[in-house]
Amino acid sequence: MPPIPRAPQRGDLILGIVVAALALAMLAILPALASVDPEAAVDMPGPRDWQWWAVAAAVVVQGARMAWISSAPRHVLVATAAVALVASLVPLGEASGITLVAVIAAAYVATRQRASAESWTPWILATVLTAAAGTIANVRLDGGLWIPLAAAIGQAIVVIGIPTAIAAAVSARHAMAASREREATARAGELEARTQAAIAAERTAIARELHDIAAHHLSGIALMSSAIAQQIDTDPATAKAGLADVRAQTRTLLDELRGLVALLRQDDGASVDVESLAGLETLIPAARARGLDVTLTVADGTTIRALSRGIGPLGQFAAYRTVQEALANAARHAPDGRCDVELRDAGGALEIVVSNGPATPDAAVAAGTHGEGGFGLRGMEERAALTRSRLTYGPTEDDGWRVALRVPRETGHDTASSPTTLPTSMPSSSVPPSSTPPSSVPSPPTPSPTAPSPTTKPGALP
Repeated sequence: MPPIPRAPQRGDLILGIVVAALALAMLAILPALASVDPEAAVDMPGPRDWQWWAVAAAVVVQGARMAWISSAPRHVLVATAAVALVASLVPLGEASGITLVAVIAAAYVATRQRASAESWTPWILATVLTAAAGTIANVRLDGGLWIPLAAAIGQAIVVIGIPTAIAAAVSARHAMAASREREATARAGELEARTQAAIAAERTAIARELHDIAAHHLSGIALMSSAIAQQIDTDPATAKAGLADVRAQTRTLLDELRGLVALLRQDDGASVDVESLAGLETLIPAARARGLDVTLTVADGTTIRALSRGIGPLGQFAAYRTVQEALANAARHAPDGRCDVELRDAGGALEIVVSNGPATPDAAVAAGTHGEGGFGLRGMEERAALTRSRLTYGPTEDDGWRVALRVPRETGHDTASSPTTLPTSMPSSSVPPSSTPPSSVPSPPTPSPTAPSPTTKPGALP
Protein backbone atom coordinates (compact mmCIF):
# COMPACT_ATOMS: atom_id res chain seq x y z
CA MET A 1 0.00 0.00 0.00
CA PRO A 2 1.40 3.46 -0.90
CA PRO A 3 2.04 5.90 1.95
CA ILE A 4 -1.00 7.93 2.93
CA PRO A 5 -0.45 11.71 2.70
CA ARG A 6 -1.16 13.84 5.72
CA ALA A 7 -3.64 16.12 3.95
CA PRO A 8 -6.42 14.67 1.78
CA GLN A 9 -6.99 15.83 -1.76
CA ARG A 10 -9.79 18.31 -2.25
CA GLY A 11 -11.87 16.03 -4.46
CA ASP A 12 -11.56 13.12 -2.04
CA LEU A 13 -12.47 15.35 0.90
CA ILE A 14 -15.63 16.52 -0.87
CA LEU A 15 -16.53 12.91 -1.75
CA GLY A 16 -16.09 11.82 1.88
CA ILE A 17 -18.27 14.68 3.14
CA VAL A 18 -21.00 13.93 0.57
CA VAL A 19 -21.04 10.20 1.40
CA ALA A 20 -21.17 10.82 5.16
CA ALA A 21 -23.82 13.53 4.78
CA LEU A 22 -25.99 11.27 2.61
CA ALA A 23 -25.85 8.41 5.10
CA LEU A 24 -26.50 10.71 8.08
CA ALA A 25 -29.44 12.25 6.25
CA MET A 26 -30.91 8.79 5.78
CA LEU A 27 -30.41 8.10 9.48
CA ALA A 28 -32.20 11.33 10.34
CA ILE A 29 -35.06 11.08 7.83
CA LEU A 30 -36.08 7.46 8.22
CA PRO A 31 -37.14 7.71 11.95
CA ALA A 32 -39.07 10.90 11.17
CA LEU A 33 -41.26 9.08 8.65
CA ALA A 34 -43.11 7.41 11.52
CA SER A 35 -44.63 10.74 12.62
CA VAL A 36 -45.61 11.67 9.03
CA ASP A 37 -46.88 8.33 7.70
CA PRO A 38 -47.06 5.47 10.19
CA GLU A 39 -47.57 2.94 7.40
CA ALA A 40 -44.27 3.98 5.73
CA ALA A 41 -42.32 3.97 8.95
CA VAL A 42 -39.09 1.92 9.12
CA ASP A 43 -38.41 -0.25 12.12
CA MET A 44 -35.15 1.25 13.42
CA PRO A 45 -33.85 3.05 16.52
CA GLY A 46 -34.00 6.84 16.65
CA PRO A 47 -31.63 9.57 17.77
CA ARG A 48 -32.55 8.87 21.38
CA ASP A 49 -31.08 5.34 21.17
CA TRP A 50 -27.41 4.48 21.46
CA GLN A 51 -27.64 2.16 18.42
CA TRP A 52 -28.48 5.16 16.25
CA TRP A 53 -25.40 7.05 17.44
CA ALA A 54 -23.18 3.99 17.02
CA VAL A 55 -24.18 3.66 13.36
CA ALA A 56 -23.80 7.43 12.88
CA ALA A 57 -20.26 7.14 14.21
CA ALA A 58 -19.57 4.29 11.77
CA VAL A 59 -20.84 6.41 8.89
CA VAL A 60 -18.60 9.30 9.94
CA VAL A 61 -15.62 6.94 10.08
CA GLN A 62 -16.40 5.71 6.58
CA GLY A 63 -16.67 9.27 5.27
CA ALA A 64 -13.39 10.23 6.90
CA ARG A 65 -11.64 7.24 5.34
CA MET A 66 -13.07 8.14 1.93
CA ALA A 67 -11.17 11.44 2.13
CA TRP A 68 -7.94 9.52 1.29
CA ILE A 69 -9.32 7.14 -1.34
CA SER A 70 -7.13 8.42 -4.17
CA SER A 71 -4.01 7.61 -2.16
CA ALA A 72 -5.04 4.03 -1.29
CA PRO A 73 -8.24 3.05 -3.14
CA ARG A 74 -8.01 -0.70 -2.48
CA HIS A 75 -7.33 -0.16 1.22
CA VAL A 76 -10.25 2.25 1.53
CA LEU A 77 -12.58 -0.20 -0.22
CA VAL A 78 -11.75 -2.99 2.21
CA ALA A 79 -11.84 -0.61 5.18
CA THR A 80 -15.34 0.72 4.39
CA ALA A 81 -16.62 -2.85 3.98
CA ALA A 82 -15.02 -3.81 7.29
CA VAL A 83 -16.68 -0.84 9.03
CA ALA A 84 -20.02 -1.98 7.56
CA LEU A 85 -19.43 -5.44 9.03
CA VAL A 86 -18.69 -3.99 12.47
CA ALA A 87 -21.74 -1.73 12.25
CA SER A 88 -23.92 -4.75 11.43
CA LEU A 89 -23.29 -6.01 14.96
CA VAL A 90 -25.37 -3.07 16.17
CA PRO A 91 -29.10 -3.84 15.89
CA LEU A 92 -30.36 -1.17 13.53
CA GLY A 93 -33.44 -2.95 12.32
CA GLU A 94 -34.54 -2.43 8.73
CA ALA A 95 -32.01 0.41 8.19
CA SER A 96 -28.94 -1.80 8.50
CA GLY A 97 -27.93 -1.11 4.85
CA ILE A 98 -27.14 2.57 5.46
CA THR A 99 -23.44 1.80 5.94
CA LEU A 100 -23.31 0.31 2.42
CA VAL A 101 -23.51 3.79 0.83
CA ALA A 102 -19.79 4.33 1.44
CA VAL A 103 -19.00 0.82 0.17
CA ILE A 104 -20.76 1.54 -3.16
CA ALA A 105 -18.85 4.81 -3.60
CA ALA A 106 -15.53 3.17 -2.66
CA ALA A 107 -16.08 0.30 -5.13
CA TYR A 108 -16.70 2.75 -7.98
CA VAL A 109 -13.71 5.01 -7.25
CA ALA A 110 -11.33 2.09 -6.64
CA THR A 111 -12.31 0.49 -9.96
CA ARG A 112 -11.81 3.78 -11.82
CA GLN A 113 -8.27 3.98 -10.46
CA ARG A 114 -7.47 0.30 -10.93
CA ALA A 115 -4.58 -0.62 -13.22
CA SER A 116 -5.23 -3.27 -15.89
CA ALA A 117 -2.75 -5.73 -14.33
CA GLU A 118 -3.91 -5.14 -10.77
CA SER A 119 -5.41 -7.98 -8.74
CA TRP A 120 -9.14 -8.19 -7.99
CA THR A 121 -8.48 -9.54 -4.48
CA PRO A 122 -9.60 -6.35 -2.63
CA TRP A 123 -12.94 -6.42 -4.49
CA ILE A 124 -13.47 -10.08 -3.59
CA LEU A 125 -12.60 -9.41 0.04
CA ALA A 126 -14.97 -6.41 0.14
CA THR A 127 -17.73 -8.60 -1.31
CA VAL A 128 -17.17 -11.23 1.40
CA LEU A 129 -17.23 -8.61 4.18
CA THR A 130 -20.39 -7.04 2.76
CA ALA A 131 -22.07 -10.46 2.51
CA ALA A 132 -21.11 -11.20 6.11
CA ALA A 133 -22.57 -7.88 7.27
CA GLY A 134 -25.81 -8.55 5.37
CA THR A 135 -26.04 -12.06 6.77
CA ILE A 136 -25.77 -10.83 10.36
CA ALA A 137 -28.45 -8.17 9.80
CA ASN A 138 -30.80 -10.53 7.96
CA VAL A 139 -30.49 -13.30 10.56
CA ARG A 140 -31.33 -10.81 13.27
CA LEU A 141 -34.45 -9.67 11.39
CA ASP A 142 -35.83 -12.89 9.87
CA GLY A 143 -34.18 -15.74 11.73
CA GLY A 144 -32.98 -18.86 10.00
CA LEU A 145 -29.65 -19.05 8.12
CA TRP A 146 -29.74 -20.10 4.49
CA ILE A 147 -32.30 -17.68 3.18
CA PRO A 148 -30.67 -14.68 4.95
CA LEU A 149 -27.27 -15.90 3.73
CA ALA A 150 -28.44 -16.17 0.11
CA ALA A 151 -30.08 -12.75 0.31
CA ALA A 152 -26.93 -11.24 1.82
CA ILE A 153 -24.70 -12.76 -0.91
CA GLY A 154 -26.97 -11.37 -3.61
CA GLN A 155 -26.97 -8.00 -1.91
CA ALA A 156 -23.16 -8.00 -1.67
CA ILE A 157 -22.80 -8.88 -5.35
CA VAL A 158 -25.11 -6.02 -6.27
CA VAL A 159 -23.44 -3.53 -3.91
CA ILE A 160 -19.92 -4.32 -5.17
CA GLY A 161 -20.62 -5.62 -8.70
CA ILE A 162 -22.81 -2.89 -10.16
CA PRO A 163 -20.56 0.11 -9.31
CA THR A 164 -17.53 -1.95 -10.31
CA ALA A 165 -19.03 -2.81 -13.70
CA ILE A 166 -20.09 0.79 -14.34
CA ALA A 167 -16.63 2.08 -13.37
CA ALA A 168 -14.91 -0.54 -15.55
CA ALA A 169 -17.03 0.48 -18.55
CA VAL A 170 -16.25 4.15 -18.00
CA SER A 171 -12.52 3.39 -17.63
CA ALA A 172 -12.52 1.33 -20.83
CA ARG A 173 -14.20 4.14 -22.70
CA HIS A 174 -11.72 6.69 -21.41
CA ALA A 175 -8.80 4.37 -22.20
CA MET A 176 -10.08 3.95 -25.75
CA ALA A 177 -10.43 7.70 -26.17
CA ALA A 178 -6.92 8.22 -24.79
CA SER A 179 -5.57 5.54 -27.13
CA ARG A 180 -7.19 7.23 -30.11
CA GLU A 181 -5.76 10.56 -29.05
CA ARG A 182 -2.28 9.07 -28.69
CA GLU A 183 -2.64 7.41 -32.09
CA ALA A 184 -3.70 10.70 -33.64
CA THR A 185 -0.76 12.44 -31.99
CA ALA A 186 1.62 9.75 -33.23
CA ARG A 187 0.23 10.01 -36.75
CA ALA A 188 0.58 13.78 -36.67
CA GLY A 189 4.15 13.41 -35.46
CA GLU A 190 4.90 10.85 -38.16
CA LEU A 191 3.38 13.10 -40.80
CA GLU A 192 5.43 16.02 -39.53
CA ALA A 193 8.58 13.88 -39.58
CA ARG A 194 7.86 12.75 -43.13
CA THR A 195 7.19 16.33 -44.17
CA GLN A 196 10.45 17.50 -42.67
CA ALA A 197 12.31 14.61 -44.29
CA ALA A 198 10.75 15.45 -47.65
CA ILE A 199 11.67 19.10 -47.22
CA ALA A 200 15.23 18.15 -46.30
CA ALA A 201 15.45 15.86 -49.33
CA GLU A 202 14.18 18.60 -51.61
CA ARG A 203 16.65 21.09 -50.16
CA THR A 204 19.47 18.61 -50.69
CA ALA A 205 18.37 17.99 -54.27
CA ILE A 206 18.13 21.73 -54.96
CA ALA A 207 21.56 22.31 -53.45
CA ARG A 208 22.98 19.51 -55.56
CA GLU A 209 21.46 20.88 -58.75
CA LEU A 210 22.67 24.40 -57.98
CA HIS A 211 26.14 22.98 -57.48
CA ASP A 212 25.96 21.04 -60.75
CA ILE A 213 24.66 24.03 -62.70
CA ALA A 214 26.58 26.96 -61.27
CA ALA A 215 29.80 25.84 -59.64
CA HIS A 216 31.35 24.24 -62.71
CA HIS A 217 30.74 27.27 -64.92
CA LEU A 218 32.09 29.63 -62.26
CA SER A 219 35.19 27.47 -61.84
CA GLY A 220 35.75 27.46 -65.61
CA ILE A 221 35.29 31.22 -65.74
CA ALA A 222 37.84 31.64 -62.95
CA LEU A 223 40.39 29.45 -64.73
CA MET A 224 39.88 31.23 -68.05
CA SER A 225 40.15 34.60 -66.32
CA SER A 226 43.53 33.62 -64.91
CA ALA A 227 44.74 32.67 -68.38
CA ILE A 228 43.36 35.87 -69.90
CA ALA A 229 45.16 37.94 -67.27
CA GLN A 230 48.46 36.40 -68.42
CA GLN A 231 47.70 36.69 -72.16
CA ILE A 232 46.16 40.15 -72.35
CA ASP A 233 49.54 41.86 -72.88
CA THR A 234 51.42 39.14 -74.74
CA ASP A 235 48.66 37.67 -76.93
CA PRO A 236 45.66 40.03 -77.20
CA ALA A 237 43.95 37.93 -79.88
CA THR A 238 43.94 34.83 -77.70
CA ALA A 239 42.81 36.93 -74.74
CA LYS A 240 39.84 38.23 -76.77
CA ALA A 241 38.91 34.67 -77.73
CA GLY A 242 39.10 33.75 -74.05
CA LEU A 243 36.79 36.63 -73.17
CA ALA A 244 34.31 35.33 -75.73
CA ASP A 245 34.42 31.93 -74.02
CA VAL A 246 33.84 33.61 -70.65
CA ARG A 247 30.84 35.43 -72.10
CA ALA A 248 29.45 32.17 -73.51
CA GLN A 249 29.94 30.39 -70.19
CA THR A 250 28.17 33.24 -68.38
CA ARG A 251 25.19 33.11 -70.73
CA THR A 252 24.94 29.35 -70.35
CA LEU A 253 25.06 29.71 -66.58
CA LEU A 254 22.30 32.33 -66.59
CA ASP A 255 20.11 30.24 -68.89
CA GLU A 256 20.44 27.18 -66.67
CA LEU A 257 19.75 29.15 -63.51
CA ARG A 258 16.63 30.61 -65.13
CA GLY A 259 15.56 27.08 -66.06
CA LEU A 260 16.04 25.88 -62.48
CA VAL A 261 14.05 28.80 -61.09
CA ALA A 262 11.28 28.18 -63.61
CA LEU A 263 11.17 24.51 -62.61
CA LEU A 264 10.96 25.31 -58.91
CA ARG A 265 8.01 27.63 -59.60
CA GLN A 266 6.04 25.03 -61.57
CA ASP A 267 2.93 23.64 -59.87
CA ASP A 268 1.40 21.58 -62.66
CA GLY A 269 3.87 18.67 -62.61
CA ALA A 270 4.89 19.23 -66.23
CA SER A 271 7.71 17.17 -67.67
CA VAL A 272 11.07 18.72 -68.44
CA ASP A 273 13.98 17.56 -70.56
CA VAL A 274 16.89 16.03 -68.68
CA GLU A 275 20.41 15.15 -69.70
CA SER A 276 21.06 11.59 -70.86
CA LEU A 277 24.13 9.65 -71.91
CA ALA A 278 23.60 10.94 -75.43
CA GLY A 279 24.52 14.36 -74.07
CA LEU A 280 28.13 13.17 -73.68
CA GLU A 281 28.49 13.76 -77.41
CA THR A 282 28.06 17.46 -76.63
CA LEU A 283 29.72 17.54 -73.21
CA ILE A 284 33.08 16.17 -74.37
CA PRO A 285 33.57 18.72 -77.23
CA ALA A 286 32.51 21.51 -74.87
CA ALA A 287 35.21 20.42 -72.42
CA ARG A 288 37.78 20.40 -75.22
CA ALA A 289 36.71 23.91 -76.21
CA ARG A 290 37.54 25.05 -72.68
CA GLY A 291 41.08 23.73 -73.08
CA LEU A 292 40.81 20.29 -71.44
CA ASP A 293 42.62 17.46 -73.22
CA VAL A 294 39.85 14.87 -73.07
CA THR A 295 39.03 11.84 -75.22
CA LEU A 296 35.92 9.67 -75.31
CA THR A 297 36.41 5.94 -75.79
CA VAL A 298 33.58 3.61 -76.76
CA ALA A 299 34.03 -0.08 -77.61
CA ASP A 300 34.44 -0.83 -81.30
CA GLY A 301 31.22 -1.65 -83.12
CA THR A 302 28.92 0.14 -80.69
CA THR A 303 27.73 3.66 -79.85
CA ILE A 304 26.77 5.64 -76.78
CA ARG A 305 23.10 5.22 -77.59
CA ALA A 306 23.50 1.46 -77.93
CA LEU A 307 25.33 1.21 -74.61
CA SER A 308 22.67 3.28 -72.87
CA ARG A 309 19.85 0.87 -73.74
CA GLY A 310 18.19 -0.49 -70.62
CA ILE A 311 19.41 2.41 -68.47
CA GLY A 312 16.48 4.39 -67.10
CA PRO A 313 16.19 8.18 -67.30
CA LEU A 314 17.37 8.70 -63.73
CA GLY A 315 20.33 6.37 -64.24
CA GLN A 316 21.34 8.17 -67.45
CA PHE A 317 21.03 11.52 -65.72
CA ALA A 318 23.22 10.33 -62.82
CA ALA A 319 25.82 8.99 -65.28
CA TYR A 320 25.85 12.26 -67.21
CA ARG A 321 26.30 14.31 -64.04
CA THR A 322 29.06 12.01 -62.80
CA VAL A 323 31.05 12.44 -66.03
CA GLN A 324 30.41 16.18 -65.93
CA GLU A 325 31.66 16.53 -62.38
CA ALA A 326 34.66 14.30 -63.01
CA LEU A 327 35.67 16.49 -65.98
CA ALA A 328 35.15 19.60 -63.88
CA ASN A 329 37.40 18.11 -61.21
CA ALA A 330 40.08 17.36 -63.79
CA ALA A 331 39.88 20.90 -65.16
CA ARG A 332 40.19 22.31 -61.67
CA HIS A 333 42.98 20.19 -60.21
CA ALA A 334 44.87 19.06 -63.33
CA PRO A 335 43.99 21.46 -66.14
CA ASP A 336 47.02 20.47 -68.23
CA GLY A 337 46.65 16.71 -67.69
CA ARG A 338 45.18 14.25 -70.10
CA CYS A 339 41.65 13.03 -69.33
CA ASP A 340 39.98 9.88 -70.66
CA VAL A 341 36.28 8.98 -70.57
CA GLU A 342 35.57 5.32 -71.27
CA LEU A 343 32.19 3.61 -71.66
CA ARG A 344 32.00 -0.17 -71.72
CA ASP A 345 29.28 -2.79 -71.53
CA ALA A 346 29.26 -5.03 -68.44
CA GLY A 347 26.27 -7.19 -69.36
CA GLY A 348 23.67 -6.20 -66.78
CA ALA A 349 25.27 -2.81 -66.21
CA LEU A 350 27.06 0.05 -67.89
CA GLU A 351 30.52 0.97 -66.65
CA ILE A 352 31.79 4.54 -67.02
CA VAL A 353 35.38 5.39 -66.10
CA VAL A 354 36.79 8.91 -66.05
CA SER A 355 40.51 9.16 -65.36
CA ASN A 356 42.98 12.01 -65.58
CA GLY A 357 46.72 12.27 -65.31
CA PRO A 358 48.66 14.19 -62.68
CA ALA A 359 48.92 17.95 -62.73
CA THR A 360 52.20 19.72 -63.38
CA PRO A 361 53.63 21.67 -60.43
CA ASP A 362 52.67 25.03 -61.98
CA ALA A 363 49.13 23.85 -62.69
CA ALA A 364 48.77 22.41 -59.17
CA VAL A 365 49.82 25.75 -57.66
CA ALA A 366 47.36 27.61 -59.89
CA ALA A 367 44.56 25.21 -58.99
CA GLY A 368 45.28 25.66 -55.30
CA THR A 369 44.46 29.36 -55.53
CA HIS A 370 40.82 28.63 -56.25
CA GLY A 371 39.77 27.31 -52.86
CA GLU A 372 39.26 23.94 -51.28
CA GLY A 373 36.43 22.66 -53.49
CA GLY A 374 32.78 22.03 -52.96
CA PHE A 375 30.38 19.10 -52.79
CA GLY A 376 31.01 17.32 -56.09
CA LEU A 377 31.92 13.94 -54.61
CA ARG A 378 28.96 14.09 -52.25
CA GLY A 379 26.66 14.76 -55.21
CA MET A 380 28.14 11.75 -57.05
CA GLU A 381 27.52 9.53 -54.03
CA GLU A 382 23.93 10.71 -53.63
CA ARG A 383 23.13 10.08 -57.27
CA ALA A 384 24.75 6.63 -57.15
CA ALA A 385 22.69 5.71 -54.10
CA LEU A 386 19.52 7.01 -55.73
CA THR A 387 20.00 4.81 -58.81
CA ARG A 388 21.44 1.75 -56.99
CA SER A 389 24.70 2.30 -58.83
CA ARG A 390 28.20 1.58 -57.57
CA LEU A 391 30.63 4.49 -57.36
CA THR A 392 34.37 4.25 -56.75
CA TYR A 393 36.92 7.04 -56.80
CA GLY A 394 40.45 7.67 -55.68
CA PRO A 395 44.03 8.40 -56.78
CA THR A 396 45.83 6.34 -59.39
CA GLU A 397 49.36 4.97 -59.30
CA ASP A 398 50.69 7.87 -61.43
CA ASP A 399 49.21 10.46 -59.01
CA GLY A 400 46.18 11.06 -61.20
CA TRP A 401 42.53 10.57 -60.27
CA ARG A 402 39.97 7.95 -61.30
CA VAL A 403 36.19 7.93 -60.99
CA ALA A 404 34.23 4.79 -61.94
CA LEU A 405 30.45 4.38 -61.98
CA ARG A 406 28.61 1.10 -62.60
CA VAL A 407 24.94 1.75 -63.50
CA PRO A 408 22.65 -1.33 -63.48
CA ARG A 409 20.31 -1.94 -66.38
CA GLU A 410 16.61 -2.50 -65.86
CA THR A 411 15.48 -6.12 -65.66
CA GLY A 412 15.05 -7.74 -69.05
CA HIS A 413 17.27 -5.27 -70.93
CA ASP A 414 20.65 -5.74 -72.54
CA THR A 415 22.58 -4.01 -75.28
CA ALA A 416 21.51 -6.53 -77.88
CA SER A 417 17.76 -6.73 -77.41
CA SER A 418 16.67 -3.38 -75.98
CA PRO A 419 14.94 -0.77 -78.14
CA THR A 420 16.91 2.19 -79.39
CA THR A 421 14.59 4.87 -78.02
CA LEU A 422 15.96 6.73 -75.02
CA PRO A 423 13.62 8.44 -72.57
CA THR A 424 14.44 12.10 -72.36
CA SER A 425 11.94 13.51 -69.89
CA MET A 426 11.13 13.09 -66.25
CA PRO A 427 8.65 14.63 -63.83
CA SER A 428 9.53 18.16 -62.90
CA SER A 429 10.13 17.20 -59.26
CA SER A 430 13.12 15.04 -60.18
CA VAL A 431 15.65 17.22 -62.00
CA PRO A 432 16.05 20.80 -63.22
CA PRO A 433 15.76 21.82 -66.87
CA SER A 434 18.76 22.69 -68.92
CA SER A 435 19.06 24.16 -72.36
CA THR A 436 22.69 23.06 -72.62
CA PRO A 437 24.63 20.48 -70.60
CA PRO A 438 25.45 22.17 -67.27
CA SER A 439 28.54 21.53 -65.26
CA SER A 440 29.55 21.45 -61.65
CA VAL A 441 32.58 21.35 -59.47
CA PRO A 442 33.43 18.21 -57.48
CA SER A 443 35.85 18.58 -54.65
CA PRO A 444 38.30 15.68 -54.31
CA PRO A 445 41.73 16.55 -52.91
CA THR A 446 44.62 17.16 -55.30
CA PRO A 447 46.14 13.71 -56.07
CA SER A 448 49.40 12.96 -54.32
CA PRO A 449 51.62 9.87 -53.85
CA THR A 450 50.38 9.54 -50.28
CA ALA A 451 46.69 9.86 -51.10
CA PRO A 452 44.35 7.30 -49.53
CA SER A 453 43.23 4.16 -51.28
CA PRO A 454 40.23 4.34 -53.63
CA THR A 455 36.93 4.81 -51.89
CA THR A 456 33.96 2.63 -52.68
CA LYS A 457 30.44 4.01 -52.36
CA PRO A 458 27.92 1.30 -53.28
CA GLY A 459 24.43 2.44 -54.09
CA ALA A 460 21.74 2.05 -51.46
CA LEU A 461 17.99 1.96 -51.54
CA PRO A 462 16.60 5.46 -51.90
